[in-house]
Amino acid sequence: MEKNAALAMALIFGLWMFYILVMAPRPQPLSEQPLVPVDSAARTVESRYVPPDLDSALGARAPGLAEKITDSQPADTMPVDTVVVSSNIYEYHFITRGGVLSRALLKKYPAFRPKGSDSRGEAGPVQLIPPGESEFLRTSLHLKNLTQPIELGERHFVPSSKKIVLSGSRTEADLEFVHELAGGNRVRIVYSFDNDTYLVGAKLYLPDRLHGPEENRVEVRLGPSLVSNEKNPDEDYAEYEVVYFEDGELTDKDLGDLEESDWSPSGERRILWGGLKSKYFIAAFFVPESLMVGMRGSGDEEARAMAYSGFFKVPPRPGPIEFSFYVGPQAYEELTKLNYGMGKLVEYGWWIIKPFCKYSLQVMLWMHQYISNYALVLIFFALAVKVVFWPLTIKSTKSQIKMQQIQPLVQQVKDKYKDDPQKVQQETMRLYKEHKVNPLGGCLPILVQMPVLIALFYVFRMTIEFRGAEAFGWINDLSQPDPYYILPIVMGLTQFVTQKMMPTSMDPKMKPMLYMMPAVMVFIFLRFSVGLVFYYTWVNIFQMVQQIYINRQFHGEDRNKVAVAKKNAGDAAKKPARQRKKKK
Repeated sequence: MEKNAALAMALIFGLWMFYILVMAPRPQPLSEQPLVPVDSAARTVESRYVPPDLDSALGARAPGLAEKITDSQPADTMPVDTVVVSSNIYEYHFITRGGVLSRALLKKYPAFRPKGSDSRGEAGPVQLIPPGESEFLRTSLHLKNLTQPIELGERHFVPSSKKIVLSGSRTEADLEFVHELAGGNRVRIVYSFDNDTYLVGAKLYLPDRLHGPEENRVEVRLGPSLVSNEKNPDEDYAEYEVVYFEDGELTDKDLGDLEESDWSPSGERRILWGGLKSKYFIAAFFVPESLMVGMRGSGDEEARAMAYSGFFKVPPRPGPIEFSFYVGPQAYEELTKLNYGMGKLVEYGWWIIKPFCKYSLQVMLWMHQYISNYALVLIFFALAVKVVFWPLTIKSTKSQIKMQQIQPLVQQVKDKYKDDPQKVQQETMRLYKEHKVNPLGGCLPILVQMPVLIALFYVFRMTIEFRGAEAFGWINDLSQPDPYYILPIVMGLTQFVTQKMMPTSMDPKMKPMLYMMPAVMVFIFLRFSVGLVFYYTWVNIFQMVQQIYINRQFHGEDRNKVAVAKKNAGDAAKKPARQRKKKK
């Protein structure tokens, strides 16, 4: 998807530059450590084995104890209950088998029907975790004296509450899961919730005997994938990636980049967080750098499955192993306030485009605080862009006028040296230099605004703030293409009118090519986000207003200069002819 987007924008840029330089109405005229893949996510969930006994593992550390300790609560013999934690923005479901997350509903974001629905198709809130067996927050113990990991996800945990509702004065709460072992040992998982954030704190308490100098490890997994909630699932799947933040840099691997090979956690890696992302949502967990020692990612492109595991140390001294997780939207304000470097997730495009993406989004979100309708936000944003670039527009206009003034002289040079193209080029450049004219001066405003246009292409296509954002009439989602192609056609018409208003001395043979440009742009913009098309339409409208002012302000007062230049050029051309007649 990223490659297709880049090709599309490169095509637009190429056509635009061809228009500017050839056909336009002349003015006148990290070091990145690789993600180590493992078994496919789909196979990871399906393959099951009988886990080693935790009591026996503890007994191996104290001779004679293993014979006295048996697992008091086998998971297969205990009923699986669900604990619901709800707030104003989310509803998380946990199950007693493993204390894992089984459902994650995001109340602020509606789920959409697949592409082909003839309506907006709300079907309740977004639900990110696949139904069935969950691997989300599934925990395993990798003990040095065992060859197989101990799956805590297979153990039965007793919850401290059956339901938690965060509202009103109750803004925070804890949920504890306890797995009791014989002999006074137990495993505890404590989750901490806040009413206003998707970030959930977690503490894992292990038996004291597992702490010590041995290199014991804890593995926390996310998977087997994320559920698509979009109108076009294929477009969503194209953005499925395993992501992680290492040494201050964001690394992402799509499903095609994740090969199938085993990996054993070894060596120290400065990985702050990692997880799974779709187009608009992400599931990730965060571990203190002092504990994180490794990670693994897995993916199956055909099954559209992916998983992420983080490995961290069991501290030598007894105490909680703390981490946190986030299952929610890739919303700019939500991610940046976490202060984990997750804001980089919404910095799209090439390195030169990323700052424009970031600041364009910030400005529009700031405007949206005062203007509820995003259509009006885009109109004011387009106006602001034109105002910012107004000085460049004036400079470009003056350059165009100078070019127009010397066009008769340029034409005279072409007629005089029509059999010597090299001489024509030399004399033309001499004229430009003599009259202090930059032939590319008229291109400057367009070239400067191109990064903004490309940045908005990414912003409207990838930013969740525009997902499902209604504008007016039939436009009920600014992130999707116009279903009736009305706005792209309107955009093409505004571009055509704008070009007609521009002064031109173009060769009549080239004019049909010039008028084809709006049609080409309409064809390209048909599949672009309607927010981008709406923005560019208003850019053209404001350009019309600018051109009316420019034509009155500048071309009126300089029309005489142009006429004089044409007359002088005509007289100069007639003079040699009169001289030849006199000689005869």
